[in-house]
Amino acid sequence: MELEYPCLVAKVNEPWNFDTYPPCINLSRIGDGISDCLYSDDERNIMSCQGNDWMMGFNLRCEKSQKCINYDLLCKNLERCPQGEDDILCRYKLRPSNMSCFESKDFLCLNNTCLSNARCNGIVECDDGEDEYWCSSDLSYPAVYRNQKLMKHNKPQMITHAFYPIEKHSTEVLNISETRVVSFENKHTRQSNVHYKDYIRNLLKSDPRNYYLPFVCGNDGLAVKYQQATICFCPPNSYGDYCEYSSDRITILTHLNFVNYKIINSRTTIQVLLTFLYENRVIDTNKFHVQPQLQNNDIDYVKQRIYFVYPRTKEFIDQKRASRNGTQKYHVRFEVFLLNNSNLTLLDVWDYPIYFDVLPSYRLAKILKLDSSRSNLVNCSICGDHGMCHAIVNNNKSTYCNCHSGYYGQYCNHFDSEQCQKACSSNSICRPNQRGILNNGERKPYCLCLPGYYGSNCYLKYKPCENHSCENGGTCFIDYTMDDIDQIQCVCHDSFYGTRCELLKHTIYIQVQQPSQLSDVIQATVVQYYDLKEFKFDMFIREQQLYRGHLPSIIQLNHGRLFAPAICLIRIYSEKEQEFPNYFIGYSRQNQTTINITIALTDETECRHALVLLKG
Repeated sequence: MELEYPCLVAKVNEPWNFDTYPPCINLSRIGDGISDCLYSDDERNIMSCQGNDWMMGFNLRCEKSQKCINYDLLCKNLERCPQGEDDILCRYKLRPSNMSCFESKDFLCLNNTCLSNARCNGIVECDDGEDEYWCSSDLSYPAVYRNQKLMKHNKPQMITHAFYPIEKHSTEVLNISETRVVSFENKHTRQSNVHYKDYIRNLLKSDPRNYYLPFVCGNDGLAVKYQQATICFCPPNSYGDYCEYSSDRITILTHLNFVNYKIINSRTTIQVLLTFLYENRVIDTNKFHVQPQLQNNDIDYVKQRIYFVYPRTKEFIDQKRASRNGTQKYHVRFEVFLLNNSNLTLLDVWDYPIYFDVLPSYRLAKILKLDSSRSNLVNCSICGDHGMCHAIVNNNKSTYCNCHSGYYGQYCNHFDSEQCQKACSSNSICRPNQRGILNNGERKPYCLCLPGYYGSNCYLKYKPCENHSCENGGTCFIDYTMDDIDQIQCVCHDSFYGTRCELLKHTIYIQVQQPSQLSDVIQATVVQYYDLKEFKFDMFIREQQLYRGHLPSIIQLNHGRLFAPAICLIRIYSEKEQEFPNYFIGYSRQNQTTINITIALTDETECRHALVLLKG
């Protein structure tokens, strides 16, 4: 039975005669284009219904007319096969008139036993289970599932594959069909790193061009066929030739909060520099940019996820083995800079210790709250003449020295002009000896680029907003994701939308005729626009407008989508109805781009609260 599919056999005179025609077919006959089951049950994903190209799915297909009938309409008088093909399934309705088995859910079994309310009740009561044949436990799910599959099938999908890295002297591409994919017969071979690596090396040495090893990389590493070798790109949580070792690491989750920060310039850009340190030695650095105009305070923010890996040199491995309870010497410093014209101004500094550095994985989650009323510049002498003193936000008793270009050290008391002249351009702030241990740069400078420049040495200049302008008065912002250095983001005026603000928004125009008895007592009006979730009809609020003290006679909304929100509700808060606001239907229209209507707020358009109706 494990190799067979249960169904009534098609093209026979007595499909209910299970002794002669067993109710099952071999699984190999499913989807072969031939109807072996009654009503083409085995070809539901291949055949279509009359009048459309949709797959039959969870429907009964009349064999002669090719008409399809939904599950919940089977054997009902209004939906039957025109030429009686469904009489076999609906035989329980062909009962003698003198029988008492006449209710819609009563079922007449093959042995002529009448069962009350037995049809499709989820319980097999007939000897051969015919009372539950062609029944569905959930009538809504198959329709939703099939429609979603159809939408996904019709949605165009384009996938392009780039070759990387590109060979300089050859354009030959190895045909994957000519390579051999290796499978490991012994599961335990993969668990032993030594045996596993030796096995791979022997394969590659024997005939490297004939072996492509897509699953050679462990821990979610990515295998890439490059020239005559298979190399692995490892994620931050692993390392090794085949990503076979787990990295000791920390994960940082953070974002900026601008609730108490006053943005003066409409083109303000914030840069956050993260530095992973062991005492005062830089291990690694990372940075990201935030443009406050592109996020809505503390709601529509972008959460940053950054990984730092602990050093794996002998010095740090021995130190970690010796300090089993942790060293408490690792810490992460956050420096928040304001990019304004050609200046780079340090706003705030946070410094968080890694208390449990003995753990192989540690997670640090912090919200960096900026405050315009807070000044972290302090008067001190420890930073000398070549640094500025900043109070650390999360530890006011500590001070951080922000050194001038070329100076370094905890108190900016060292200077190295040679490093800076060789490595960093004049469009940067040079920080000697801070490239990071993991970047082989403990004796190399870190170049902190001024606004408009980028790259490890700050010689490259951003020019995307010069090459690509936003149309219709939109404001251009540089996209610092570095996926595409020419990528920009446009902030459009209210009447336009699109990647370059090239499209005119569509209009919802509602003229309201309001009752005179409400005009003097309205305290506030809220107009809400909703989308309907497909198939389930759940309402999701898309936009809302608040009017204080009055109900406007004209309500207008510009939207930048293909279709306008499907439903509009108007909520009126008045002095008389303080407990329950008055709800009115503005409109209910699906798949319309523009809407221009006149409505009257009357009893016919009002949606009364259930408690109000119960109170009478």
